[in-house]
Amino acid sequence: MKEEISLTPAALYGRVSSDRQDVDLSVSAQLRALRDYAERNGYLVVREYVDVTLTGKLMEAIIESVDEFYSENLAQDVKRGMRESASRGFWVSTWARYGYWKVHVQDGAKTRP
Repeated sequence: MKEEISLTPAALYGRVSSDRQDVDLSVSAQLRALRDYAERNGYLVVREYVDVTLTGKLMEAIIESVDEFYSENLAQDVKRGMRESASRGFWVSTWARYGYWKVHVQDGAKTRP
């Protein structure tokens, strides 16, 4: 009587994260390595999934848009803070102009020039 070996079913997933990804990490190389691993470790490959660069491009565009929004929003917040400090009489530059001294005064918990 033959002894039946039970293999664990598995799905493989290969993807390319960017257009500049190294050839050694191509989808076909990834799948080949995954198939070898599955064979050596008692897995039965029942399905292979491939995700090519398009999703990566979409995610990259979304992240770039969010970063741009954050940067513009931060710039507005900094300008607003500088205007507020100047309107309250505080010096908002790093150095005092020639002939002037910065005098630090207490403003709540902070000391400001």
